[in-house]
Amino acid sequence: MTTEGVITVIGGTGNLGAALARKLAQAGRQVIIGSRSAESAQRAASELGFGLTGLANE
Repeated sequence: MTTEGVITVIGGTGNLGAALARKLAQAGRQVIIGSRSAESAQRAASELGFGLTGLANE
């Protein structure tokens, strides 16, 4: 995994955001998925794999 920084995908639980998060993670980037709901973000991160993190947009 690169140490160039962390990428946050706001709206990462939607179709477009999840696809973007997946592509970035596949490229070796560290990705955080943001959503209005922490539970939804964590679920999406877990489903996508790659050690992604899910957080609420606060």
